[in-house]
Amino acid sequence: MLSTFTKKTKTMLKDLENGEGMIVSGMQWILRGVLLTFLIVSVPVFLYIMWLIPSL
Repeated sequence: MLSTFTKKTKTMLKDLENGEGMIVSGMQWILRGVLLTFLIVSVPVFLYIMWLIPSL
């Protein structure tokens, strides 16, 4: 009885660890996306501001 209970808890813990790994990898992909979008947006904005400043 006790051994089956410990086996169940061990498998539950492994499932939780796998879920946490999925969450962490998902967060990493979200961060990568945010960084890429920031870079893609900031470069033209920076160039536009550099072009705008002398005309002011």
